[in-house]
Amino acid sequence: MRWFAGDERTSAVEIPVRLRGSSFFPPVSSQSNFPLTRLPKQQGVALVGVGSFFFHATLLFEAQLADELPMIYVGSMSLFLLFDNRPGFGLHSTRSKLLIVLLALFDVLFTWS
Repeated sequence: MRWFAGDERTSAVEIPVRLRGSSFFPPVSSQSNFPLTRLPKQQGVALVGVGSFFFHATLLFEAQLADELPMIYVGSMSLFLLFDNRPGFGLHSTRSKLLIVLLALFDVLFTWS
């Protein structure tokens, strides 16, 4: 519990809240080692949350699509980030380009169906 920067009276209930807050938002400093590949994925997860809120608040079909489709897109992006294991964020290898084409094709076909 000492890794919460000075507050020694942190209860077990506060731990998930602090962990979520510290891992969801990227640090502001440009000198940090925060990988920029996480940023689009985290923004996608935030978009899933917004779509889920609108769907559960209205129960409309359009809101259901706003809930479900970003989940598919974030899952595809996560697969790309998982399998693209080269340092940096780029499209230098044929494998990365093929992966993007296959995942984009899957996303388009899933959305169309």
